[in-house]
Formats: sequence, C-alpha cells, structure tokens
Amino acid sequence: MNDTLKKDSKTLSQILEALALASEPQSDMSAEDAMRIREENIRFRSEKMTDIVWTVDRDFRVTYVSPSIVNVLGFTPEERKKQSIEEMVTPQSLHTVYETFLKEILREEEGPVDLNRSVTLELEYYHKDGSTVWLENSVKAMRNSEGAIVGMFGVSRDITELKRAEEDRLLLEQQFHQTQKSESLGRMAGAIAHHFNNLFGAVMGNLELALEDLPVGSGPSENISEAIKAIRRAAEISGLLLAYLGQGRGKKEPIDLVAVCLETLDLLRAAMPKTVCLKTKICGRGPIVRADAAKLRQALSNLIVNSREAAVNGIADIVVALSVMPASKIRSLRFYPVDWEPQTEFFACISVADTGCGMDSAILEKIFDPFFSTKFTDRGLGLAVVLGVARTHGGAVSVESEPGKGSKFSIILPISKQEEISLPKPDMVDSCSITVQGLVMLVEDEAMVRDMTRVMLKRLGHDVVAAADGVEAMDVFRTHLNQIQCVLLDLTMPRRDGWKTLAALRALRPDLPVVLTSGYDEAQAMQEEHAEQPQVFLHKPFRMAELRAALHAAMHWSEVGHGLG
Repeated sequence: MNDTLKKDSKTLSQILEALALASEPQSDMSAEDAMRIREENIRFRSEKMTDIVWTVDRDFRVTYVSPSIVNVLGFTPEERKKQSIEEMVTPQSLHTVYETFLKEILREEEGPVDLNRSVTLELEYYHKDGSTVWLENSVKAMRNSEGAIVGMFGVSRDITELKRAEEDRLLLEQQFHQTQKSESLGRMAGAIAHHFNNLFGAVMGNLELALEDLPVGSGPSENISEAIKAIRRAAEISGLLLAYLGQGRGKKEPIDLVAVCLETLDLLRAAMPKTVCLKTKICGRGPIVRADAAKLRQALSNLIVNSREAAVNGIADIVVALSVMPASKIRSLRFYPVDWEPQTEFFACISVADTGCGMDSAILEKIFDPFFSTKFTDRGLGLAVVLGVARTHGGAVSVESEPGKGSKFSIILPISKQEEISLPKPDMVDSCSITVQGLVMLVEDEAMVRDMTRVMLKRLGHDVVAAADGVEAMDVFRTHLNQIQCVLLDLTMPRRDGWKTLAALRALRPDLPVVLTSGYDEAQAMQEEHAEQPQVFLHKPFRMAELRAALHAAMHWSEVGHGLG
C-alpha cells in the first residue's frame, strides 16, 4: 500500500487528499461512470486501511465502506449499506450532520467555492453491540464533471479513548473547582455561624432575662417570646448551612435505620394531604449505620416534603424504601458529590420515589445548590441539607428523574460493623431540676455575651468571676483557686484558646469541672484529640435552662469521675 495512506504517519485530512487525487475521473465520463470510477479507486486504495473509508450519495445512502468497519463498529460492509443514517449515529450527531451539510449547500449557492474544501466532524456512532463509538470524520464532496455535488466520501478514525480522556479531564477540573468552592464556603460559613451564634446568644439571653422580669401573659412578654422564637429559628438556619457543607456533624451512634425511618414516617403521614399516598417498603430490623439519628430524620423529612411538592395537581404516590446495596451497584448510579468514592463493601440505601413532575438535566445540575428552588422564593435548603447530611456521614445522594416520570432520591450510607445499638441518653434539660450553687468562673471574649451570661449565672444563684480571655483567666483562677466550683469556658478566644486554657487550669486543679461553650457544632469543636476534656459541651446560643443543666451535669459528673473523654 502507498506510504501516503499509512494511518500512523498521516492525518485524516492528508489521507483524504491522497484518496481524492487518486480517484479523479476523466472529464468526458458520465456522472454514473464517474461515480463508479471514484468508488473503485477509493476501494482499491482503502482495503487494507485500519481507518474507515466510505462514500455516500446525496441522500446519505452508503455506496461503499471499507472492511475496517468490522473492527471499529462491528458491522460488515453489506450490513452498513442497508442502514439509514438515522440508524448509524446518535440523535445529537445526526443533527450535526444535517446542520453541516446544509451550511455546505448554502455555501455552494452563495458563489465560487474551493473544490478541494474538506470538513472535519466528531460524531457519535452506534456499535453493533449497542454501545457508542466516537469517530473523527474528514469529509469531502464528490463532484461530477460540471462540479455539482453528487455525494461525499471520507475517512473516519476511532477517537473514543481520546474523548473519554477529555471527559475525564473536564470532570477532574470540575471536581477540583467544586472542592475549592466547598472549602472556601465551609471556612466562611463556619466563621459566620460562630460569630452569629455569639450574637444570637447575646440577644436571646437578654430577651430571656427581660422576659423573667415581666408579668406572665402581658403584651410585652408575648412579644419577647416571639422574638426569642425568631432568634432560635435564625440559629437553626445557620445550622442548616453548616449541614449543607458537611460541618454540622453532631453525635454519631450505631442506629437501626428501620426505627429511624418508621419514626419519621409516623410524624409525616398525618401531615400529608389526602391526595398524596405515602407508602413504605420497610420491614424487620434494618441495617445498622453509625449516624446522628436527628439529622437522618431531617434529611428523610426533606426528601418526602420535596416529593409532596412535586405532585402534579396535588396528586402523587410516594414510596419510601430501605435496602442494602453493594458498592459495585452504587458506582453505576448518578450520585452527588460527583467526586465521592464508595469506601466499604455494602451500603444502606434510604430511597424516596414519587410519581411527580420529574426534572430535566438542567434542573438536576442545580438541585443541591443552596436556595435553588423551582417553587417559591426563599426556599431551597431542603435538598442541600440532604446532601450535607449524607456527606457528613461518609455517604452520598443518588438521583434518578425524567420530566413527567417522577423522581427517585436515595441517601446512601456506609453500613456500620458495630451491631450494638446505644440507648438514647436522657435529655440533659429534663434530667435536672436542682440548681447547684457556687462560685463560677466565666471565660468569654465577647463582651455582650459575657455580660449577658454573668447575669444569667447570678439569676441561677451563682457568684461569678469573669475573664475576657485565657491569659486573664489564669490570673483570676489563681486568685480563687480553691473557691471556684465550675468554669464556663469559651472555645475561640484571642491570646489563648479554650483548649490551651483548659489544659493550664487542669494542671493547677485536675478535678476542676469545666463546661466548654462554642458557636461551632459540637463534633466540629471536639474533633481534634486533646489530653484534657470538658465534662459538658454547651452550644451557643443557649437558654438559661440549658445553662443550668450544663452546670449541674458538669459538677455531678465531676463528683462521680466522668467526663467527655
């Protein structure tokens, strides 16, 4: 074979040009003879090529295709000649073919054209086995003696691996940008939540103190009560943002998913309209996962509410199911985050399927963005929180949806190897009705929070000494070394933070009861290993009853020799 036709040394355009030069007919031939001569010349020079050489007429009917098509697409030349172009390429590629051909025809009509012009198209073809193959096509018009187009011929090369490599590269870039964005948002949201919770604490605490000084049932007391509710709701929203970013970790314990799902469904079923049927496929004792049960209930509730709001004309069936899936099956699903990788062999899957309106690909790309909603303004944290809860537990969320065919969301969670389920601890606020009095040292750098907490402690019957940071706290502590009954210690402070201050205090008094406070989530605040641990963690903003319970618990646990560590 002529060296100019070797695939490994020539581009498709060069091969096409060589074929074109070799297939030029005599000018005095008829159109039919000219077409036949071209095909014979092309056939002669392409029989041993690994790329596919082909010719088609003006109706896109294949008049010749080289034997190499068998190795690339699985079809024989005879099978190929019987196929229409609609059977050869995917719909999107078919649109590209028609659009390109139309442009070339219009170019012909506009005036003189380059008779040697060729175009290059990347098209997705169907393989005989049902898969798809990407081919790069270098195409040139076949003309009669008058120069009119009578067909096309071209050379096609398999570029599937190149396309997949490019897709992988773009996916990695997308994942990298998403990771950077998530990290930046995480740092920002964590800092904002911490500062806001400090401010919420100061507002809520002062409102609660004012409420105690007013007659029960008076107009101002009702207004203040509503203001306290609003502040607590604002604190919950900052918590939801942290949940979306996977920072609101909470306490994880081995739990039975069946129990969690059934408890959630019992609460939601009564709130469902009669036109929405809530069904379950849950039975027996479920898989055990190590998780925060409250956050899983929140995520499941959000999915069910989302399905209810997707109901067409208010009518829908919602099916909640619980199953166990191997990692191999999960990898075939469309899941979020896109860079998530299954790390265990088996996973628990809580799925919520509905018969609602469904979603197209454009909406699917945005559904987990905070505050994105197709329903009402100021909505859209529901699915974002679901994703955050899944991410927090080392899992993911899979989505299957088509317009008009409903949606199916699944929370995928790694199954815990621990079989023993912990019994829930009694609520700290309800478990104590007695206030332990004594001298409390308050260490808090925010002046508003410090002043408000000082008044709260005095209302609870405590004497108080205060410090604005960890360095000042050590001076105060040395002065009252044997009188201080408990320390209320902020985590984030200038000069010396809460952990370093705790270690220094315990070096002077190893038995000292300490309540650690922070605007950060408990798991985030306690995630690092420290030699000294507080007896109790108290999340800001807190109410007076929660403060009383924390102090009681710290002093009681210290007496019996227990702590968080």
